[in-house]
Amino acid sequence: MLSNFKYGTFGLKKEWIEMFLTDRESAFNESLLGPRQKDSLFYYLKDIELINSKNQINSNLFNVMEKIYKNEKIESKTLWSLVFLNLCFNSTLFSWWQYLPKATYSRNKILELMVIDYGKQNRYVINGLMSLIGTFEYTPIGPDLKIGIVTHKGRERSVKKEGGFPFNPYVILYAIYKLAERTSKYEFTIGELAKDQYDPQKILLIKDDYIMKKLLVIEDTELLGIEVNDDTFLVKLNNQKSYIDVLKLYLNKEGIT
Repeated sequence: MLSNFKYGTFGLKKEWIEMFLTDRESAFNESLLGPRQKDSLFYYLKDIELINSKNQINSNLFNVMEKIYKNEKIESKTLWSLVFLNLCFNSTLFSWWQYLPKATYSRNKILELMVIDYGKQNRYVINGLMSLIGTFEYTPIGPDLKIGIVTHKGRERSVKKEGGFPFNPYVILYAIYKLAERTSKYEFTIGELAKDQYDPQKILLIKDDYIMKKLLVIEDTELLGIEVNDDTFLVKLNNQKSYIDVLKLYLNKEGIT
């Protein structure tokens, strides 16, 4: 069920994330953003988990994302993969999108589907629609990750849910650790993974065999164990490790300091 449209009329913008990662102290400066934009950015940052429940900077995640940004710049596909995954885990608006099948949707069709799940049409639903489409249009999440490619025809906009982006193995493992920490389940088959509300297959628009292939290249046995039998692919995670450890492994493999 859709609820809690808290971003106002604004989609997330690439420039906002760059501004926050570059100078987090001035990101909320009155001269840079209007009051409503500041509120929107604040709620996005909370759902991305760069701000914690105490409204403080989540230094562990911030430090990792800052390093990725400095090394790979704002167009980093890894950075935006992490942003989108966290939005899906924390925002009903973005997690709702994952349940729609791959297709091209007109703006009116998305609104119609949102109204069905929300229960009625009002300005909050319209705001949610604008936030969703705006995020896809003004960040690499839409066109680069192929989560929602926005096109214009005259005054009309449509969004293509395409999929097929080659997410790196550490993004996939990050998503799986996020799910494990939410469910407290650290051992499962790929088939069991696909049945969960927050499975990476639906969020990232990838298939079981792609996940299996990518996980097999990760050699860190402290974070990941795999058992492959004729008809099962069993994933074993370390319940003493976290998704931050996955990101630290990624930084180490990429030589990012």
